[in-house]
Amino acid sequence: MKKFFQIGFGVLFIAIGGLLLLTVIRNGAHDGGTGQAIIGPLALVGAGALAISVAQRKPKKW
Repeated sequence: MKKFFQIGFGVLFIAIGGLLLLTVIRNGAHDGGTGQAIIGPLALVGAGALAISVAQRKPKKW
């Protein structure tokens, strides 16, 4: 059940980050400056991908 929620939150973060990324790119096309504004959405996408990869990893045996 824990893996299900981790993967669900990962997918949610990737979706929100992707939508924000599209918004930043579309709005930045008018004034030409998307430099620092693009970091936040990319961080959300990275956090979502990390959550999914951690949820799929098998636990270590000691």
